Amino acid sequence: MKRRGASLEYILMVAVAFLMLILVVSLVMNFSFWVPNWGSNNQSATPWLDPYNNTHFNMSDEYFIYRFHVEPVGGGLYKVVYRFTANKTLTNVTIKTTLECKKQPEYIEPEYLHVEEFYERIPKGWYVSNYWTPIKSDEFPCRVVFNVQVGSS
Repeated sequence: MKRRGASLEYILMVAVAFLMLILVVSLVMNFSFWVPNWGSNNQSATPWLDPYNNTHFNMSDEYFIYRFHVEPVGGGLYKVVYRFTANKTLTNVTIKTTLECKKQPEYIEPEYLHVEEFYERIPKGWYVSNYWTPIKSDEFPCRVVFNVQVGSS
């Protein structure tokens, strides 16, 4: 009789532990929905842009509308322009952008190909923009790699 009671208590303890594990996992899953993605896995890149075939790229997510284009500046030189327009009011925003080209743009030092900007508040409709120039036609194709981290909205 003692064995049967002990095994029943053991089964009940395992069942309670299993229910607690399910509760903890569901709470963690619900909490992680509200935590912003601060890792590198939210990094995105444009397709390869060039002045002749693929001059524009647009995309959007819940935070921004992203626009990229190649624009002539004269003398066989071009600039790669980006503009991020906020879809809603955002706070604690970090935007990291990097220009990658087939050939290193010879007039731009490598450290200037990376831009990191932090904004405490970006109102809906406000935009962040910048560009890289001069880029020669033989340095294309180029793409913009960007990582947007939003603390809260």
